Amino acid sequence: MSIEGKTVVLDPGHGGASKGAVGPTGLEEKSVNLHVALLVKSKLASRGIKVILTRDGDYDVPLDRRVAIARQVNADIFISIHHNANAERDPTINRTEIYYPWEGETPSEDLATHLYLAFRRHIGLETLPPLPSTYRVMRENVEPTVLGEASYISNPENERQLRRKEYLEREASAYTEAIINYLAAGNANLQITPQAKYIEVTGDDIDPATIEVFIDDKPYGYRYCNGRILVPYPQRRANLTVKVRTSR
Repeated sequence: MSIEGKTVVLDPGHGGASKGAVGPTGLEEKSVNLHVALLVKSKLASRGIKVILTRDGDYDVPLDRRVAIARQVNADIFISIHHNANAERDPTINRTEIYYPWEGETPSEDLATHLYLAFRRHIGLETLPPLPSTYRVMRENVEPTVLGEASYISNPENERQLRRKEYLEREASAYTEAIINYLAAGNANLQITPQAKYIEVTGDDIDPATIEVFIDDKPYGYRYCNGRILVPYPQRRANLTVKVRTSR
């Protein structure tokens, strides 16, 4: 499917007086979010994709307005770009988190899965499986919409990395790859539908941080909840080799 002419809205979180998370030496999330968004915009524009930013400078935009921007242009994708911090200020925590709307099995979960795989390839941090959420910026928004927390700015080493353009380029490449793969697949590559089959693995005391799922030796998305690993079964595929690795 052609991706040229598609419209993507990128939402650099925070801005202006809303600094977002702040790193140990003062790096502000709002600035990193915007830097990454501008890099993603450049990469997507080179592929013929129309990109709209909810902000292109250091000013805040109300959450309702961010949603309205995407709805007004009937965007094909909305992605909110963020960097996390630990509320208890545990400097050792550093991982990738991806959120999609709570509404259930929708194309947003599909896009989140593409982003999950891309972050693992380009960033390589511990990456949690996509998680449902009720963040305001994802409610009543276009479909699909996701929110990415690529890493924790509260981690000292990661804050240093986030000051490096090379590292931000890797993050931008992950967003770009996920967006292009989703659009090229025609919204159906990894989409989970109510009729989808699941491969289920259960066990006591599974450590979510150690879960790895492979289909035909390629990393694959999954959902983990209360000791259950659910892998959406690709309905158009047959004779698959499925491997699940974890530790307790």
